[in-house]
Amino acid sequence: MVLAATREIKRIAIALLYPSEVAGSGTLDRLMVTARDYARAAASDNTLKANAKDWTHFARWCRMKGA
Repeated sequence: MVLAATREIKRIAIALLYPSEVAGSGTLDRLMVTARDYARAAASDNTLKANAKDWTHFARWCRMKGA
């Protein structure tokens, strides 16, 4: 569930940052894959899982506070 939430957050972020005509370009796609790979290599799996769980808790807190 945590990983699914993380994937959904990334999908939404990409959709908000890049218009569909830009996000589908080959050059940008390659750059995004490279950046994603660097980001994944920068933290251990346990760190990524902990961050995703923290984000889930924070998002829930925000919803409860009406933010």
